[in-house]
Amino acid sequence: MASRNYNYPPKEPREPHPPIPIRPAPGGRWQRILSLIAATFMLLSLVLVVAAFFIVRSARFHDYVLRTVNTQASAALNTLG
Repeated sequence: MASRNYNYPPKEPREPHPPIPIRPAPGGRWQRILSLIAATFMLLSLVLVVAAFFIVRSARFHDYVLRTVNTQASAALNTLG
């Protein structure tokens, strides 16, 4: 009484079920492309804002603005700045 299936032939191995295909979300490719474009635009904007912040606070830029304002004021008043 060791096994109930002692006198039966072994079962044939079954083929595995085929994998269930996964459908991509509708519009997934365009959504990824637009997301990549938006992320690139945001990153570029952030870099430009940080660069502008540091440029505006620099001494060179300050001197340039003073020179430009002085030149334009002199031209408007017809004086030799």
